[in-house]
Amino acid sequence: MERDQGDLGRDWDELFARDHSGLLLRRMEECVDGDFQTFKAKDGAFIRSHFFGKYPELLELVKDYSDEQLIHLHAAARSGEGLQRVQARVEHKGGRR
Repeated sequence: MERDQGDLGRDWDELFARDHSGLLLRRMEECVDGDFQTFKAKDGAFIRSHFFGKYPELLELVKDYSDEQLIHLHAAARSGEGLQRVQARVEHKGGRR
C-alpha cells in the first residue's frame, strides 16, 4: 500500500519530535541539493550511513527504521506536502531564514 505525502511528512514530524538535540535540523541544513539528489538515487542503507550516520545520535533516532522506511522518508523530503512540512519545521525551529 502506497502512503500519501501527508503520511510521509508526519514521519519527519515524529523524528523532529524525538530529536531533542537539534541534530536532525542541523544535518538537514548541512546538506546541499546535490546531496539530496544522491540520496534519491541510493538505497536505504546508503541513506542510513551517509545522512543519519554522520552523527551517532541520528543513527540512534532511526535505529528501528527499515531501509525501505528511510527511502520513503527521503521521498517525502523531496516532494510536495512532505517537503513543505519539513521546511515549515526548519523555519519553526529557527533554521534557515
